[in-house]
Amino acid sequence: MNTQKTILFAILILSLSFLQAQITITYDDQPPIPLSTVENYTSISGLDISANGANQTWDLSDLISEGSSTLDIVNLNSLPFANQFPNGNYAVSLNDYYYTIISKNTNNLSIIGSVFPVDQFNTILYVKNSSPELVYTFPFTMGSIVESYPRSSTKIFIDTTINSIYIDSAAIDIKSYVKKEVVGWGTLALSNGNFQVLKVAVSRKDTTTINAKLMATVWTPIMGDTSQSNSVEFVMKNLLYPLASVELDPLLQPTNVYWVDVDPSLNINDNVCSNIKYFPNPVIDNIIFESNEPINKIVILSLDGKKVLEKDLDYEKNISLNLSNLSSGTYLFTLYNDKSIIRTGKIIKE
Repeated sequence: MNTQKTILFAILILSLSFLQAQITITYDDQPPIPLSTVENYTSISGLDISANGANQTWDLSDLISEGSSTLDIVNLNSLPFANQFPNGNYAVSLNDYYYTIISKNTNNLSIIGSVFPVDQFNTILYVKNSSPELVYTFPFTMGSIVESYPRSSTKIFIDTTINSIYIDSAAIDIKSYVKKEVVGWGTLALSNGNFQVLKVAVSRKDTTTINAKLMATVWTPIMGDTSQSNSVEFVMKNLLYPLASVELDPLLQPTNVYWVDVDPSLNINDNVCSNIKYFPNPVIDNIIFESNEPINKIVILSLDGKKVLEKDLDYEKNISLNLSNLSSGTYLFTLYNDKSIIRTGKIIKE
């Protein structure tokens, strides 16, 4: 009897430890916004990320970037097209070119649209999802399954003639099915540190139909396509964006990898509410930071992820940095208050 009690007690302790170690993303998890960083990418074969289940380790620390894009997460109301998406909260942009519009409420995080320029027609396209794409529902943890059926229908004015046929407009209709399932949790090793993550298996099917309005009177289907894809996302607390994404081929083998350059401390960020100004920007020599929160470290990176400056500070609220030694270009900065990231941003050096 005592042996049974001992075994049951040991199982209980192990179960409690397991539950405590699990990673759960909740409504309260988000980065300091605006967040500015870099997303790297590379093509690869032979990468083993097959392990599922509890307390796994996935090692991507040897990845070498073939290129990168600037990644920004900003408050939607800071952008001129915010009124196009009244239910949106944030916008994620790549290279200040393409914007994904994010809605966040106590139930879920979802994609409700996108914005991008169409240069050949000299216009900006506002894609509005009549049904959103769920990123995750709260709480999001091991075993969570999220399915959504995003749909959008977007018209674009073309005003051109092809083979003596006048085309007034085009309508792009996209119907999708997206399934996300959390199949593992544990540690993702990247070159800049280890991160506690959830492993998410993603499958999607997209059906696209394009109709053209001919001679300003008749809508005619001119193109249709259906595609299916699979990928794996590694997601962490306090980011609102995949820390790493791995595209899979039809045999479910890794082909392309994308990963975001963030500090591992973002995992445990306390989301200090900060009001920080920095000027002048662009800067020639000295830049000044003014904060309502004490700052004890600043790190500046080049767009290829290389650290060009790191300075420890004595919990100062007003900082002046001489950047005259930096080459002209765009840089990313991160400000810290102890282990909390309180602000990120871009600096343009002239």
